[in-house]
Amino acid sequence: MKKKKATKKKESPLRYDEIILKIPLYHGDFGIVATNDIEELERSRGIVASEHGIDELYGHAFLTENDKTQLFLIVINPYHEIHLTNGVIAHESAHVADMIFQNRDIYMDFNNDEPYCYLIEGLVNEVYKFLAELKVKLHLER
Repeated sequence: MKKKKATKKKESPLRYDEIILKIPLYHGDFGIVATNDIEELERSRGIVASEHGIDELYGHAFLTENDKTQLFLIVINPYHEIHLTNGVIAHESAHVADMIFQNRDIYMDFNNDEPYCYLIEGLVNEVYKFLAELKVKLHLER
């Protein structure tokens, strides 16, 4: 029986890219971070991953605040061995939309959810634009 040669998984170099945008209508800032570097996320945004039960970056949503502004943040890792999908982007965008609505004391009206859906659409579109600038390839789920 032939012995298979063990192959070591090639690790991606550490990357940290972000963009901060103003949120129309609801105010505050919306940030998108594409990174595989937990330590840089902690340094740059003050998010201590271990306090959120995160030992590995994939897709996460956060709200950070200081005296001047609130930052609603999507953190995704397009360099993870599990490919980033459309579903992950929509999922994290929905978390951020929920945070914005809760923080602004806006209650969902399930008979008229258009404001919520438009907000999610806008967030998703901004994530896609940012990832396109980074030349990140997305994978469709099967």
